[in-house]
Amino acid sequence: MHRENLLKMIHEFNSGHEINQNDFFPDFLAYIDTLSSNDFVFNGEGSYFGKQITVIEDNYFAREDLLCFEVAYDNTQIVIYTANHNGFWVKPYCTVNHDNTMFKAYYRIFVNIMKDKFGLI
Repeated sequence: MHRENLLKMIHEFNSGHEINQNDFFPDFLAYIDTLSSNDFVFNGEGSYFGKQITVIEDNYFAREDLLCFEVAYDNTQIVIYTANHNGFWVKPYCTVNHDNTMFKAYYRIFVNIMKDKFGLI
């Protein structure tokens, strides 16, 4: 269900609609929590800020190209982009920071998923 919700929101985003971060982020967290550690790559220091990871399903035959994410994060914000950008800047799908009342809860869940997948924070 979370996978399908993400795909729907990404299709809408690609059609020019804004994504509601309070709809997108919980589905994103639930989706990445189902993935294995093989589906994550830690990129180290981010190109934008903080740390950066790439999320892409390792199973080539079951992979959905729209569900490839680049995530930049630190303790002030989490920004989710498509990983299909060929090195060019792209508008983020979602930015969650201290302006969002749910940031602390989202950040805690995200950090716990990163710790669970490969010991990262």
